[in-house]
Amino acid sequence: MCITSNYLNMNSMGNCFGGYQYGMGIADLFTGVPGLNTVWINNDGNFNKGCSCGGPNWGVVAGFTAANMLSMIGMSWIISDKTKKAQKQAEEKAAAKQYNKDLNNAVTMINPTDGQTVITIDDVKNVRSYNKNELLNKVTSARYDDAKLNEATQKVTDLEGEKTAHKNSLDAAKTTLENARNAMALDATNTEKQTAYKNAQKAVAAIEEALKTKKAELEAAQKEVKKYEEEQKAFDTAKQTVREAINNYADINDAKDAETLDDADGNRLNRTERESNKKYQYDESDGITLKNESNIEDMTASDWRGLINDYRTISDPTTKQAIAKFVKDNWGKIAKEYTKGDLGQGLSIIKNNV
Repeated sequence: MCITSNYLNMNSMGNCFGGYQYGMGIADLFTGVPGLNTVWINNDGNFNKGCSCGGPNWGVVAGFTAANMLSMIGMSWIISDKTKKAQKQAEEKAAAKQYNKDLNNAVTMINPTDGQTVITIDDVKNVRSYNKNELLNKVTSARYDDAKLNEATQKVTDLEGEKTAHKNSLDAAKTTLENARNAMALDATNTEKQTAYKNAQKAVAAIEEALKTKKAELEAAQKEVKKYEEEQKAFDTAKQTVREAINNYADINDAKDAETLDDADGNRLNRTERESNKKYQYDESDGITLKNESNIEDMTASDWRGLINDYRTISDPTTKQAIAKFVKDNWGKIAKEYTKGDLGQGLSIIKNNV
């Protein structure tokens, strides 16, 4: 006979002597993690795992509970780690999308609305195919069209002058009004003095209105100047954004090039390293030349790998340029099989660095 409830399972066959089986682990009560599930309490009040007939096996009980809990915690850590990675990837993707958007806007901003394009987004991203310094010079030479700014600035200067003139006129008109008031006070019945006083009042009112209008025009012109000044700042910021992008992409490409060159120069077993075996030599005046009446066609894959290794390891920039020039000048004579694969990629990088 089996009587079952949510929290207590009683099975007379569950224990050799009869007993109780609690289906809810202790850990379940507090943590939701399966704990002392299927733990038997025999009639003597002892804990037993399964159908044992001895005393309490506390090691089994503790081990079973710990294993259950660690298993659940481990799973939660894995799930949490995956969630964090997914969130990080989403954030990186969003950041990259925003970066590309900002870069496109920056490139668009520094190009003139009419005339020849200074630089394109492809120039920036494909800096490997261009000269980095040339691109940076293009960005530096880009100029903000300040014609409207200069016009607005001049307008402010003119309006400030007009405003000053109006204020001077107003001061003079107020003086005239004060004199007319005093004169009329001495002879209130004099119609000429009354007319002069009224005309002085009208003159003051008219100048005050003109001054008010001039102030409004001046404020509007000052706002125009501020707007164009903000545009100029944004233009300068855009140039800086493009400069940084060029440098960033150049660094990325340099790292890729370094990795490619590292593969292209092979190893000690398949490249020429001994000076006596090299078919080329370095000369202070001529740069790099062939020796022993060798021809470019005589250069083997081992020789070219040796040359790439020299390019990688030599720190002198003049010698590096000499190697690059040598490769570029003789590119058409290099055997086609050497211009393919990792060897060809390495030689191509050197050629393009002239």
